[in-house]
This record gives sequence, structure tokens and C-alpha cells, in this order.
Amino acid sequence: MVYSKLGKKYHKESNSWSKVYRVNNPIDAVTAYAWAKKTYQNSNAIYDLSLNYAGTKYTYCSKIVWQAYRYGAGIHTVTVPNGLIVLPYSLPNYFNGGMGLKQVSNL
Repeated sequence: MVYSKLGKKYHKESNSWSKVYRVNNPIDAVTAYAWAKKTYQNSNAIYDLSLNYAGTKYTYCSKIVWQAYRYGAGIHTVTVPNGLIVLPYSLPNYFNGGMGLKQVSNL
């Protein structure tokens, strides 16, 4: 896959390809994880950009994270994106301030 090769190349040249964040409340993290696992593990979801935030038929990486916190941990955790899709590098901006989102690593 070209993306994998590009990702590996970029990873070697920069330490900002992937960022790891953690929320303050471990209960929110666990409930978000449980929702994502229940919803997407062994599902027939198609990996594609979708303008439907709530839908699970079509999905993509940052949308799964956003949905997991929105529907798993609760609507108090994240805001609705202003754009048409949940952008990966904008994902931290969707978390409400009370979540205590903190970047803990670069991969």
C-alpha cells in the first residue's frame, strides 16, 4: 500500500505523524472504547468518508474516535465538528475543555 510506505517514510523524517492523546477521566476512555468495539468489531462497515456523523455503515479513523466519545462516553465529551467531516488533526479541538485532553506522545 502506498499509504503505508508513505507513512513509514514520513515517520522516519518527522516525529509528528501520529499523536497520542489521553483524557483525564479513565471511565470516559473505557466507555468510549467499549462503544467502538461493540459497534465496529466484526462489523461490515465500509472505510470511506461519510458526511453522516451518526452513521456507522461508512466510517473512517477520526470519525470512529469522535463517535466513540460522543455516543460511548456521552455528548458532554465532544462537540459537533463545524466542517463536513471529522478531520484527524482537528480531533483534539472537538473535545470539551473539561475532558482534560492531553497529548502524551508523538509516534
